[in-house]
Amino acid sequence: MLGARLAGRIFGCTGARTLAVTGLTIAAAALAIPAIWNSAAAMVAGTTIAAAGTGSLFVVTSATALGQVAAHEAGLAS
Repeated sequence: MLGARLAGRIFGCTGARTLAVTGLTIAAAALAIPAIWNSAAAMVAGTTIAAAGTGSLFVVTSATALGQVAAHEAGLAS
């Protein structure tokens, strides 16, 4: 939820591509945490941070996809 909220607020300033790359980078780096440290705390921390990065991608993909649809077809596309 945190990643989606932040992405929604900064989407207009940064643009889709920058926000998508940032979200993917955060998710990839966070998923490397449990691979490096083998503990339950590292697993929880890594997946929690990765979820924030992935959450920002949901905002980017839905905004980009729905931005390409005509206004009268927006309900059908979503």
